[in-house]
Amino acid sequence: MSRASSAWIQWLARAGYAARGVVFIILAYFTAVAAVDAHARPVDSKDALGVLLKQPLGSVLLSIITLGLLCFAAWREAQAFFDLDRYGSDLKGLARRSVYGAAGLFYAAFATLAFSMILGAHTRTTERAVHDWAALLLAQPLGPMVVGVIGAAIIIAGVCIGIAGVRADFRNRIGLKAPQRRWVTVLGSAGYLTRAAVIVLVGVFVGFAALDSNAHEATGLAGALTIIKRQPFGGALLIGAAVGFLAFGVYGLAEALFRRVDGRSLMAWAPSWMGA
Repeated sequence: MSRASSAWIQWLARAGYAARGVVFIILAYFTAVAAVDAHARPVDSKDALGVLLKQPLGSVLLSIITLGLLCFAAWREAQAFFDLDRYGSDLKGLARRSVYGAAGLFYAAFATLAFSMILGAHTRTTERAVHDWAALLLAQPLGPMVVGVIGAAIIIAGVCIGIAGVRADFRNRIGLKAPQRRWVTVLGSAGYLTRAAVIVLVGVFVGFAALDSNAHEATGLAGALTIIKRQPFGGALLIGAAVGFLAFGVYGLAEALFRRVDGRSLMAWAPSWMGA
């Protein structure tokens, strides 16, 4: 890959990691508000960006985040197709690259949704959308089985994210010395484990929807956080979730600055005055 192409990949990745980090920091704020305010409901990333849009300069801020999410989608696809993290072409490597490819499609869709919000298009809440697709699938032949498989897949994805958080192999891609890298690793692991717990909970309730043939039992992120809030000590649990989301958001900003992309650190591409 030429230096010019690699430079583009560098900035796609770093803009993307920064945008994802900002989204999780915003989500952490609203989760914390829901934890301490009995009348506030938990929100998901889409709802949080919707609130951001209503603030002064909200459309400008959301436009920047949307562009960053598109960059992240492009970076994930580059990881999948060009194997920029050197996972190889064996079964394990192809599986990991396929996950990156799927993640790229997800963030492209998320960026498209955010862009439609900027344009003023009316969109359903995530919870309504989840209920609608669950109802549509459950009405089909073998629908409960299909929904059950989806729930199981979500649970497996959550478990895999949790394993990634425990193993913390991502620390090897952080271009910092050991003491500083250790702190970034702690943030990343906390964020991965928090995401894993919430995703597994989403998968469990999709599974319940399949078992009971009841679309309203299926839930998304906001619904999962609402379920957590209703439990004994739910406020404390939500605070824990907010801390985990914040940790992952800050970790994302650290990745934007210090992650090795295509084997290179940010400083290898920085202007000479930055190293002075």
